[in-house]
Amino acid sequence: MSKNKYIYNIHYIIIICKRFFLLYIYFTNLNPDILILTGHDAFLKGGVYKNSINFCNAVKEARKYEKSSDKLIIIAGACQSDYESLIKSGATFASSPKRINIHALDPAIIATRFLVLS
Repeated sequence: MSKNKYIYNIHYIIIICKRFFLLYIYFTNLNPDILILTGHDAFLKGGVYKNSINFCNAVKEARKYEKSSDKLIIIAGACQSDYESLIKSGATFASSPKRINIHALDPAIIATRFLVLS
């Protein structure tokens, strides 16, 4: 039997800290086609985001390994994330443009849509 050419390498990473060692290991060993960066975020009083900067930094770090949005699809963000900053950082898709709560599996559902469309 021949290998199915439509099998994609998808990785779901939960950003829980500011270190990118885990991201480095994933890229050097696995070379993913789709990367999902999610976790927890919040829009706090005073216009401050709780973890959006961590998501943005992770997207920028991932783009160091693959600059093309066609070769690496990055889905980033969580509830109430800073949508505009995530897109500017290089994410293909960012969660919560209206800063609303989303389900934990929403990023994975978006990834399956990319698989169906490609």
